Amino acid sequence: MVLKILIAREPRCFATLVTQTVLVVVLAGQPLANGQGSDAGADHSGTGLLRLRHGQMVAGRFVAHTPQTTQHIHWHHRAFAQPLQFAADTILGASFPQTHPIPAADGQFGFQCADGSLVYGDLVELDDQQMVVRNSVLGRLTLPRSVVIHLFRWRDGRDRIYHGPGSLSTWNSKDLTVWSESAGGVVTNVPGASLVADLGLPDQAIVDLRIGWSGTPNFRVELAVPPDIDQAAAEGKQGCFRLEVWDDQLVLMHESESEAQITSLGSINSAAG
Repeated sequence: MVLKILIAREPRCFATLVTQTVLVVVLAGQPLANGQGSDAGADHSGTGLLRLRHGQMVAGRFVAHTPQTTQHIHWHHRAFAQPLQFAADTILGASFPQTHPIPAADGQFGFQCADGSLVYGDLVELDDQQMVVRNSVLGRLTLPRSVVIHLFRWRDGRDRIYHGPGSLSTWNSKDLTVWSESAGGVVTNVPGASLVADLGLPDQAIVDLRIGWSGTPNFRVELAVPPDIDQAAAEGKQGCFRLEVWDDQLVLMHESESEAQITSLGSINSAAG
């Protein structure tokens, strides 16, 4: 199955022009039945990407400095002889390339919490107030029932087909330089930017897709895209399933040769998400 991510270039279908969009495609594929995809251009020797306010990004790495302080960090870019100093309150975050495949978490179940966090482990105890989970790293955890919104089968990751987005080198784009990797996702602030990849998902799968943005959102995510993307675009064909923004509504579309179904998933209120 082919996935396409598009940041809209112009307003369409009541959508408003995006100013900056952050796509965190933490994409996990899980089959409905049993079944089984670093910063672009950066080396893998510890080089990371520091994200600053106002959309600025600086490649490099953390360096130790004396005296130690929590008010500033020192970041070394190979183009400079001396480390750069940044005030801590100007830093949004830092990410580093993935040099080794991430093993699946241990546990028979996954527990999704209301704040978006995920915990994997074995269910030890359950009552009307709490769940007790045994996690392979953190040990015995107690989760209030009120914070767990979803429980799903995990089986030590055997049901996981794909976890991404992974390295940008595994994606196709007319211009990969307008994308970067950050905090486990892919990021762009360029209108019209797009990414396409064949994730190898089966015809039936559970897809967990997470998207975040700052500014006014205007994006489209397509699933089951025709293999020849350019030809399909020239013929006006799109993915069978699409998530896109119409005005302040997030809309799910399912389109076949004979009909189209449109479902509003709710308002996003033109707010950062």
